[in-house]
Amino acid sequence: MTAPSPQTPPDDHSFLLVARVLLLIQGSIGIASFLEALLAGAAQGVALVPVLGLTGGSAFFTLWLAGRLNRRGRRARKAIIVLQSLWLMAAAVDLGLALLVTQRLLEPVPLLTRVVLPIALIRMLRSPRARAVFAMPPSRRARRQSRKLAGATA
Repeated sequence: MTAPSPQTPPDDHSFLLVARVLLLIQGSIGIASFLEALLAGAAQGVALVPVLGLTGGSAFFTLWLAGRLNRRGRRARKAIIVLQSLWLMAAAVDLGLALLVTQRLLEPVPLLTRVVLPIALIRMLRSPRARAVFAMPPSRRARRQSRKLAGATA
């Protein structure tokens, strides 16, 4: 199989695959953060139930949405955009607190994973191409194309 040339756009499958991989990366980072907070809370005896619930819940929800993305559901796309917006708001609060307390920005890796990755996913899923991919379920799209072909040959 050859790679698509710059003149031919990649198919819908590759577009969804990139979005799904980014979501899986983000979900796995969230799971790692959840486990880290769980161990830190257990070691220090601190009640981190709200933080653990939000971190773990959002990470598992991100992974679940990554699985739903293959079905090309519009609700999954909208839920991902809302979830990424929430990740960005949390990153803004985190960044503001880091600037206020330490007078420094976050390190590059947290900045990339908390700010750049959600922005990339939001831009990708709000693009005209994504709207076209999610506009119609695949079964309806296939039926519509077969009708067009049948009408063109008749």
